[in-house]
Amino acid sequence: MVDVDALPGADDDVIRLDQDLADLQSSFAASPWAARRPVAVEVDVETPVGAHILRCRIDAVFEDPDGGFVVVDWKTGRPSRDPSGRAARELQLASYRLAWSRWRDVPLELVRAAFFYAESGETMTPDRLGDAAEIEALLEAATMPSGGDAGTPRREAER
Repeated sequence: MVDVDALPGADDDVIRLDQDLADLQSSFAASPWAARRPVAVEVDVETPVGAHILRCRIDAVFEDPDGGFVVVDWKTGRPSRDPSGRAARELQLASYRLAWSRWRDVPLELVRAAFFYAESGETMTPDRLGDAAEIEALLEAATMPSGGDAGTPRREAER
């Protein structure tokens, strides 16, 4: 089992301890997400990817007029400027997208995904998110111990 949120870089980069909840709420209220009604909130989904079973907690999902969906992951901080941090987050978002696609039996190309950063009010949509094969390859690389064999995960994460 791999808890996607436990992968390196998947959590918020920096969360200021003195963040004002009212500021975060105001930022959300000014975003396009505030006017939309989610079809799902805080959904726990598990899906197999290669030798792994991914455990995902999807923050929110919105239906689009074209019949597709947008999976949104809320972040309290600001977008990462570090390429490795962005790559880990994109793996997280790609995993959520794949999990939703399989859980709802919706073609993957009809499931989009985005991060909403509450501190800055920014919505970030990666140019491209991987499919199951790409996620599997990234998971293998992320869970491989140095010098170990491909069948031995570095860690198992449970929530």
